[in-house]
Amino acid sequence: MQPMNKLKDPQIQLQRCQQAAWQHLLDLSATRRVCAAFCSSWVTLFVLVFLTVLATTRATAYAQTPHSSGTGPDKRVVVLYSVPHDFPATELVEKGIREVFSQNSLSNVQLFSEYMDLSRFRDAEQRNALAGLLKERYEQGAIDLVILVDVPAIFFLLEHESIFIDIPLVMCLMPEIMREQIARSRLGQQACGVLVSQNLYDKYVRASLALFPHTRQVAMISGAFEADQIHLTMLRRAIERERGGRQVLELSGLTPEEVQQQSARLSRNTPIFYSTLFVDPAGRSYIPRRVLDTLVTSTSAPVFGMYESYFGRGIIGGPMVAMQQHGRLAAERAVAVLQGQAPEQLGFTDGNEAEMVAYDWRQLHRFQIREGLLVPDASIEFRQATLWEQYKYVFIALAALMVLQSALILGLVFNLRWRKKGEQQLLEQQVELETLAGRLIAGREEEMQRLSRAFHDDLMQRLAAVSIKAGTLERQAADGHAAMLEPIQGIKQQLVSLTEDIHTISRELHPSILKDLGLEKALQSLCANFTERSGIKVELYDHGLSSTVDCQEQILCIYRVVQEALHNIAKHAGASHVDVFVENRLDKLVLTIEDDGAGFDIITAPRSPGIGLAIMRERARLVGGSFTIHSEPGQGTVVDLVIPKKSKTHGENQDSSR
Repeated sequence: MQPMNKLKDPQIQLQRCQQAAWQHLLDLSATRRVCAAFCSSWVTLFVLVFLTVLATTRATAYAQTPHSSGTGPDKRVVVLYSVPHDFPATELVEKGIREVFSQNSLSNVQLFSEYMDLSRFRDAEQRNALAGLLKERYEQGAIDLVILVDVPAIFFLLEHESIFIDIPLVMCLMPEIMREQIARSRLGQQACGVLVSQNLYDKYVRASLALFPHTRQVAMISGAFEADQIHLTMLRRAIERERGGRQVLELSGLTPEEVQQQSARLSRNTPIFYSTLFVDPAGRSYIPRRVLDTLVTSTSAPVFGMYESYFGRGIIGGPMVAMQQHGRLAAERAVAVLQGQAPEQLGFTDGNEAEMVAYDWRQLHRFQIREGLLVPDASIEFRQATLWEQYKYVFIALAALMVLQSALILGLVFNLRWRKKGEQQLLEQQVELETLAGRLIAGREEEMQRLSRAFHDDLMQRLAAVSIKAGTLERQAADGHAAMLEPIQGIKQQLVSLTEDIHTISRELHPSILKDLGLEKALQSLCANFTERSGIKVELYDHGLSSTVDCQEQILCIYRVVQEALHNIAKHAGASHVDVFVENRLDKLVLTIEDDGAGFDIITAPRSPGIGLAIMRERARLVGGSFTIHSEPGQGTVVDLVIPKKSKTHGENQDSSR
């Protein structure tokens, strides 16, 4: 047997071609009626034959595709399904058939599947056209065996016995009451198969009524199709044998809407035996399982069905026809025939091996049915697991987690104590470090102030005296020592330049202009001196700076930050222009310094050896402010300093009061 995946795509293509063929046949019916009005009967017949041959040609192109590479002659098997491929019953039976052929030692079997949809196309003209189509399709190639699935396919071949003459037949899902009819027909000598026995119907009804022993009424539901009527006959016989004086409510031969209305009135103690409903009295076609889906939602009565395709869709369960197993048994008989056994020797089996006994736990729970009433050894499906069964591993994991968590908590408690001690020590060290940093900055300011005084009071005075003496020597040289005049003038100029440099250093170390003229004038002087020394243009924008800034700590912080920033710009930025903005807002002072220099990487800056940025940041912290830097390589640098306003310190107020 060749792998099934090699058959799958051609079979699907075959089905599509068959549907296309049926469409041609439907169009044929309309064409024939039109032609009857305008043309003679032989023209209509010509059109019928032409379109039939056309449909046959399209479908046969796929059906004749070889699917096997076996060494022996190919075995060609045709499977006639009564309903389309997407019907649940067809899917189950086909799965069983293909499983057997795929597992069997035969490696050169070609399967040809025909999904005839007989419940939808029922009139004689359509069935005759289908018979002609099948005969045309398979008369050119030798067919070794035909498998017929379900009642409509069997009836169809009884009507058209000439399609497969003297070809062995295997019948699947054949009701037992059709056995005599098959035996009397021409097909009797070439047929074998698997039956759905009357005994299974009896067990099905008996087991169902045992769950509701006190019920006084039962209901039967079936359709109007030939298959519906055959199944209903066997169901009615079983109910008649087991009714025991119960009233039987016939809901057969009704439309699905009428069935829903009638079943909605039934009590919870009235079992409903649902057979099949392929066709209603109005001629509309249905999928039986979909009718079942609407039925179980519209009634509060318990619903029973005896087909595997119904299980799990709202029926209670019990003895049922295992449709996939029926397909397996039929395929096993087909293999036996292909291996040389005669169909009459195999005969028909009662299908006991294709029975299943199962119940839906959800429906048992819904109708409060005790499990002691069920058929012995029946399986119970869809059982809702207990809380322990559902979450057993979760509970075990939670218990283990709780033990582990308890151990971790104990460890964390001890670790937390050590951590708190460490954090407390770290906090104390941080406070000490901040205090030390503040003292270092204050000490640095005091030292710079001392040096500034020393430069101004000592060195400046001494340099001034030397400059005066140099001036005296200059005048004496001008009177009689002309040769000494030029060197003396050079010394005087150096002394004057040195005096100015020391004065500048003294002012930078301790800008006395801050106390004398205030922050605004000090910043203007600082920016002007920076521009003069470095050649970098500095623009100062002060908004209301001269009005309310009277805290010397804040004034000194702003001045030192501007001073340090300008120093860094001159040393590292390579800028050509600097803007300094000082704004006196309602509750804070805002300083912004922007340059158009090279910029730098903020992330790597803290690892540089310089301490200028750290000092500026610490100065801001000491006055309760915030210090931020925004810079990118090639994009310049922006320094922001925000200081909340505060009045003079207590010591400053005392000094001013003196």
